[in-house]
Amino acid sequence: MSSEDQDISRIFSQKVERRFQRDFGRFIGGSHHSSRYTSTPNELKRITQSTDNSLNVKLIEAKEEIDSLQRKLSSKNEEIERLKAVENTSKAKIDELNIQLNELKMEIDKGKRKSFDFSEDKSKEKLLLSDYRNALSKYKTWTEFADKQLNEMKIYFAYRGIAPEMVTDESVASLSNGSIINYPGNIENIEGITASEYRPRFHCVSTQTEGISPSEENKFAKPLPPQNSSSEGMSANELRLLDCERQIEQLEIQNAQMREQLIIFGDRAKNVELLEEQKDDLKLQLSILVRQNQKLLDEQEQFKSAFSGGEEQLRLKNEHLTKRLKILEGQREGLSLAESRRIAKIFKQKYEKEMAQLRNKLEEYEKGSDTTRICRFVQRNPLDEAHDDHLVKQVAAEATAATKYGVNSLKRRKMEDDIDSSQPANNSDLTFLVEEEENEEDPSTIRELRLQLANVKTLVEQNEQSNSEYLAQYKEFVKLLCGYDIRFGEDGFCEAENILSKDCTFLFQKQQIPLDVECTSSTQTTGAGVDLLDSESARQWKDVLENYLIRYQSIPAFLSAVTIALIESPETPVSSSRQSSIEEITSSHNSNIDDE
Repeated sequence: MSSEDQDISRIFSQKVERRFQRDFGRFIGGSHHSSRYTSTPNELKRITQSTDNSLNVKLIEAKEEIDSLQRKLSSKNEEIERLKAVENTSKAKIDELNIQLNELKMEIDKGKRKSFDFSEDKSKEKLLLSDYRNALSKYKTWTEFADKQLNEMKIYFAYRGIAPEMVTDESVASLSNGSIINYPGNIENIEGITASEYRPRFHCVSTQTEGISPSEENKFAKPLPPQNSSSEGMSANELRLLDCERQIEQLEIQNAQMREQLIIFGDRAKNVELLEEQKDDLKLQLSILVRQNQKLLDEQEQFKSAFSGGEEQLRLKNEHLTKRLKILEGQREGLSLAESRRIAKIFKQKYEKEMAQLRNKLEEYEKGSDTTRICRFVQRNPLDEAHDDHLVKQVAAEATAATKYGVNSLKRRKMEDDIDSSQPANNSDLTFLVEEEENEEDPSTIRELRLQLANVKTLVEQNEQSNSEYLAQYKEFVKLLCGYDIRFGEDGFCEAENILSKDCTFLFQKQQIPLDVECTSSTQTTGAGVDLLDSESARQWKDVLENYLIRYQSIPAFLSAVTIALIESPETPVSSSRQSSIEEITSSHNSNIDDE
């Protein structure tokens, strides 16, 4: 048992002991001169009954507590099931992410292998390209050397006065054979060759003269490049150059493709990193859910232990109280008959003394008159009866006058109502009939009219109560649906207060003038039979007012726009500086209206 239950049990046992000592303890202890004695068996029965009632109350409270604990336990079980489902879904997501991660890792490895192969191919292509460039540079150097030789020979022939001859196709072979020079040096150092080192010998008769001096021969003695062999070499080199250019273009295209693949692989690597982060987050959430699940399981165990412990405590309390009741019953049976007679005698003496004192006091008062008027105000007050009689006479007089002028030909007043019905009767169901009696003071007529008046009052009270309930429900629904607390006043005034802001209150009045009459500056005519009066709130919402009341003449649109603006920024009302935001909010509404 807990300390609280022990305290409750101890307090209850002390109360029972004090009550027993108060009723029986004086005689059990042997004191015969006390003013408090034991009570009758009826009182002991009452004590036992009160004890049983208290035990029943405690038992009911314990059952309610057990039911509440069972409900909490069921809710915790549902929460545990939900968390388990969330845990399973999280595990499934983690497995899917792991699979995707492995696939992306495999793709990254493939990309790395492809990039490595591409780098190897690129190095080979670079070596081949360098070889082509070296060959091209050699060809360019040989071509420049041949051009220089040709120019020098042209100058030499012009100096000697040798006219150019037309060479036919048949003489090309013989001319080219006589011009071939076996160049023994390095072609890269061909520009540094001097005329003194190599002396060309011209075997062609048409290009030889014997009168050339040695100095002139040394001056113009440079080897001529071969004509046919050089032209054939140029065509082959050009083809090779074109092949190299095509290969370079292909390699550049492949390079661009590989760069795109590297970019794609980089994006996939970023996705892999994001998936890793998501995986870590899911693991963290899973750990949190596991801790929550463990916490709920611990609470469930606590509830189970408390539930079992509560039943045990109640059983122990019940046994303890049963033992106490048996002890009290045994003590009650132990009282002797002599003690009971002596107690009755003492009570008799006490009551006789009190009666004697009351008789003495009664003799001291003066005797009253023989006639006494007794007023009974329990059921009927004379003032209320007089008021009801006056109302009945007034109704009868009005009914008599109406009958006399032909308004109503009925001769008695009758009401049809059903008190047990939950629905109030309509005014058309109530029919008042008044009997035309010569003597209006007839007691039976007055009694009947009084009963009818009481029924009418009851019906009116029921109608007022039901109408007030319906009115309260109607106002609550209007407040929830429209967002405004509407209060009516006199002379057609109506006050609408927004539920989002108490400072946003608008005052309306029912129109008393035609719609074609120009309105003053203090009111805004809506064209719907209601005017918006000038107030501080109306001035604060001037922009919305001009947009909806003056342009479209629509109160619901104006109130809805104010509510939307308060939801978006409930701190401050809409001013001219926020006209742009208001136009954005109502742009769709305005476009629809303009289209129509």
